[in-house]
Amino acid sequence: MLNLFGALAYATVAMLAGGACLRLRSGGWAAIAVFFVALAGWRLIGAEAQVQGWARAALRAQGAYAARATWQAPLSAAILLAGAAGGLALGRLRGAGDAALRLAGLASLALGMLSVLRALSFHPVDVLLYAGIGRLRLHHGLDMGLAAFTALCAWRAAGRATRPDGRSLFP
Repeated sequence: MLNLFGALAYATVAMLAGGACLRLRSGGWAAIAVFFVALAGWRLIGAEAQVQGWARAALRAQGAYAARATWQAPLSAAILLAGAAGGLALGRLRGAGDAALRLAGLASLALGMLSVLRALSFHPVDVLLYAGIGRLRLHHGLDMGLAAFTALCAWRAAGRATRPDGRSLFP
């Protein structure tokens, strides 16, 4: 049920980003829309669980599952460093649109990193990601918070472009 809810949330963000793309004629918003369509598909088919299952089976078949902690922490750190480098690159873009697009790009990047971490983590990172109250987990809050932030950025960018007087819908 949570996968369906997540896919619907991602599809909503994709529609808002697509609207911003059409109104602003922006390739950046188009890329964000395509990214969220891909995330919706990823969520609908349960790809994270499939990747986790495949990786666990491959590690067990090679007898390397017990030693996963030796490479899992460096892999998680590499994912976070790659995301940080991507974030710095996005933050330095000039002429790539307004702040809403850059912020939406950063939120999308963070969401992509979260998806990769969830797919590749087996225990140490899971302890943090799956901490929560009842069925709600930290990663659910991060996931939906980043998606909602991206949607708000798209709505703001598209709304600013559609006002006849040029004023933003958001003061």
